[in-house]
Amino acid sequence: MKAIFKKSSKSIWACLLAVVMAVSIIVPVSVKSAKADVVKPEKIEATGWLESAYVEWSTDYKADSYNAYVKEKDGEYVKLDDELIRHYKTDKDYYRADALGLKEGTYIMKIVPVKDGKEVASKALETEEIAVASHDRSGFAFSSDSKYKTGSGAYNDDGTLKQDAVVLYVTKDTAKTVTMTVKTDTNKTTKCVGIQSIIDALQKGKETRPVDVRIIGTVTKNDLDKISSSSEGLQVKGKNAYSDMKLTIEGVGSDACIKDFGILVRNAANVEIRNLSVLNFMDDGISIDTSNCNIWVHNLDIYYGQAGSDSDQKKGDGSIDVKKSQYCTISYNHFFDSGKCGLVDATPADSGYSDYLTYHHNWFDHSDSRHPRIRNGHNIHVYNNYYDGNSKYGVGVTSGSSAFVEANVFENCKYPMMSSLQGSDAKGKGVFSNEKGGMIKAYNNIISGAAGVVYANADSSYEAANAASFDAYLAAERSEQVAGSYKTLSGSTTYSNFDTDVSVDMGVTEADITAAADVKNKVKALSGSQGGGVIPWNFTDADNSSYAIDEKLKETVTAYKNTALISVGGKVDKTGHTEETTKSEENTTASQETSSSDEKTTAQPTQNTTASDATQAATSQQPTAVRPTTEQQSTTVPTTAQQSTTVQSTTAQQPTTGAAGKVIAVDFENGSTDNTFFNITGNIAKDKGTVRYKGKTYNKCLKMETSTEISFTTQTNAKIVMVFNEDFNGKVKLDGSKCAVKNGIIEMTVNAGTHKITKGDKANLYYLAYEQDNSQQTTKDNEQATTVTQPATNEQATTVTEPATNEQTTTVTQSATKEDETSFSGDDSASSENSSAVQSEGESVQTSDNTVIWFYAVIAVAMALVASAYVFFDKKRKA
Repeated sequence: MKAIFKKSSKSIWACLLAVVMAVSIIVPVSVKSAKADVVKPEKIEATGWLESAYVEWSTDYKADSYNAYVKEKDGEYVKLDDELIRHYKTDKDYYRADALGLKEGTYIMKIVPVKDGKEVASKALETEEIAVASHDRSGFAFSSDSKYKTGSGAYNDDGTLKQDAVVLYVTKDTAKTVTMTVKTDTNKTTKCVGIQSIIDALQKGKETRPVDVRIIGTVTKNDLDKISSSSEGLQVKGKNAYSDMKLTIEGVGSDACIKDFGILVRNAANVEIRNLSVLNFMDDGISIDTSNCNIWVHNLDIYYGQAGSDSDQKKGDGSIDVKKSQYCTISYNHFFDSGKCGLVDATPADSGYSDYLTYHHNWFDHSDSRHPRIRNGHNIHVYNNYYDGNSKYGVGVTSGSSAFVEANVFENCKYPMMSSLQGSDAKGKGVFSNEKGGMIKAYNNIISGAAGVVYANADSSYEAANAASFDAYLAAERSEQVAGSYKTLSGSTTYSNFDTDVSVDMGVTEADITAAADVKNKVKALSGSQGGGVIPWNFTDADNSSYAIDEKLKETVTAYKNTALISVGGKVDKTGHTEETTKSEENTTASQETSSSDEKTTAQPTQNTTASDATQAATSQQPTAVRPTTEQQSTTVPTTAQQSTTVQSTTAQQPTTGAAGKVIAVDFENGSTDNTFFNITGNIAKDKGTVRYKGKTYNKCLKMETSTEISFTTQTNAKIVMVFNEDFNGKVKLDGSKCAVKNGIIEMTVNAGTHKITKGDKANLYYLAYEQDNSQQTTKDNEQATTVTQPATNEQATTVTEPATNEQTTTVTQSATKEDETSFSGDDSASSENSSAVQSEGESVQTSDNTVIWFYAVIAVAMALVASAYVFFDKKRKA
């Protein structure tokens, strides 16, 4: 029995030793394999917007999911809600994360892949610094005279969410199932299911927490649990008049949309609606109807609604109507060919008035009328709006109304301002309105392409003054009051002079008014939702005078579906992406890790040249140091731990367009985008201004819009010159990176390769030129470069890339001692930071892996010693 035990013990020890040794090898290898299985996300774009920021990155199907974070420049990271991460497939396969509720400042976002339930921190993507701007909180909704002094809803006026705010994420799949426990009585709470049911429960007036409803993707009427307004759709209603709702309804990102219904607001206050496209709405798009105050509707893209029964309702009824409500601001909205943009109404007059309303920075894009139409509306401020090709009229006043119309741009608007039964309206025998007249005080507006303007006290460029029958009173100074002697023909209405009453706070000061000359560009750049509307649409000059429905646009609006949004949340759907299907991506993604640096965007983006796939695969864990070449082209040569030498030669070729120094210039004066070098997709316009450049005048331009694309291929370094309107100081995108335009001109240096220019901000391009770099060598021998990679030792290796010369350039990677473990990047501080970051990450990963290996090695050695000791003493005992 004893012998059997001894034999058994020896077997057990031998097995145990074998297991430990196997584990010591398998576990570290498994750990390293898991890390190698996920790659660092490749950034596509990271940009700030109004109180928000976003980052997009290419999908890695080896990751199980992603976590997203945001922080202020010097702050701590805060994890984003999972719903703010979405998966899209268009011409690319990518994820996007949006950070909302950011006050103005500088931010950094971070994306961390998750594998087997754990974050792979070593593969995290950190963006460059992102600038975030604030929303323009101005107008009567923010007047100190108003009841709540704000219209920010669930947000503070600095753009951050209010304390204890409840955030509800609504998608087409969750609109019926989203839940919230709402306080519905003094000692009672009710679990409400469905977005309309939740908002209905707020009507009880017992819930005090702010509520932020965030729309993701497209939500249709059929997706809702119910509608509480049979005529409008989703209803927001307070318990009593002017109830403080502290409610925001907003879209997430660039593609948020509500379709087949609108929103009715009643008996409510402190309600904000923003960042949405509104399509095919029922009666009104947004209806602010009865006993509301401190309502803020902004940054919407509003398209056609459903046809009504009246002949003038083929495009839908009102886009944004305000009735019997006070202290509201309608701002930065983009109206696409609306038939009736905005009615201000309080009929009958003895039931109350619509007072203290502001319309500013809206883009009335070929909409027909009511911008707004003011009936029984007192004290309406209309400033800094862009009227673009309006077939009927701009601002209309009736029934004793008063409007201050200031610093707007009226471009091809038939009748910029009208008062019923007089002035321009009298020419048409009251086609505008048969009601009593209203008064307009006009100041500092820019008018062109109109059919006529009649001022009471001054000649216009169209007609002589008429003190009895006029469209508006023209003020020479902003502070000028309109004398009581100026009255309407019908009703003898006089102007209220609310704008010069020092006791009235209009929510905006003179210093905050945009100069009229800058209004057009600012409105086109900032109006509408973040993505510029889910349906990009461009109108032609023929649309300026036509109020017929655009059948193609109508068809597009009715049929619209969001096919790009695949899923909501950070989880990666691996359907159709098995391990076998993704193996071929390993070398590509490993290479992307090296080249996807997060440098700050400049007007001269650079390209990275990496080593061959074979070298790359063997060296992905090694840190590198980079020194840019004299042509600002960063060349990265990884080290290798193998005893091998890789020699790689490259020969530069001339572009097919001609010899060094060649200039290819393009303008659009012939109304065409055809060109043998540039591949241009976009729309030509001729009414966007005039530009003079290098002694030549240009009148036609390419509109830089969402659908605009300019692509080209160059086989040498070159300079791209773009000329816009002189007052344009926005941005264009070169290969996805935003580049700043100054005073209408930008020069961008590009490296050899294929490039794409797209819209950054809305702009008009008059001249485009490709200027080939004269410094490029034209002979084959002078352009040849040789890269030699020497074997590395067990110590850290450092790569030093020397500047390129006209002769052959040799890059040598040598082994480094501890004293040599330093990154070199010349004078480029940005490159130095990135190189250091890469080296630090590499050392961290290597240290972690080595620790695991040594841990198991020590265990294995210890167990081997114990086994040996047992055998030794066992033999000695027998002897």
